[in-house]
Amino acid sequence: PSSEQRIEVFQGELHLYVAGRHVVVGAGEALTVPPGTTHYQWNPGEEKVVAEEGYYPPGRLHDMFATFFQLSSEGMLRR
Repeated sequence: PSSEQRIEVFQGELHLYVAGRHVVVGAGEALTVPPGTTHYQWNPGEEKVVAEEGYYPPGRLHDMFATFFQLSSEGMLRR
């Protein structure tokens, strides 16, 4: 919640719901989500989306993903 998220799309179109509005970010575009902003993202189509996300400052994000991967490898997460 205290990090800014930057999403850059290299291929396809990434759809996001950010602070109550629908946003589409296409190849060559980027979007910055301010800290504490409610959001989620998805790919509604068949075309592959290639994107890179960065979190500034990163905080403990690495710890969160390490926990998710560990839980997943133990079969403790559902799709």
